[in-house]
Amino acid sequence: MALRRALVDLGVGLWLCDASSRMYAVSLKARGKKGGVIACAMAHRAARIAYAMVRDPAPYNPTRWQ
Repeated sequence: MALRRALVDLGVGLWLCDASSRMYAVSLKARGKKGGVIACAMAHRAARIAYAMVRDPAPYNPTRWQ
């Protein structure tokens, strides 16, 4: 449960602070998704980004996730 909450918090942080993630969240909002669904989608995105950063020792590149 704590891991889920941490991922959601990280996803919301991306939503608020990262420009490419913000564009993704805006596109979800335009498709009629509610805030909780967007937060879960952003948590999923954060988990994929974190896994890719562990798998491939490379710095975060936001253009890769657009």
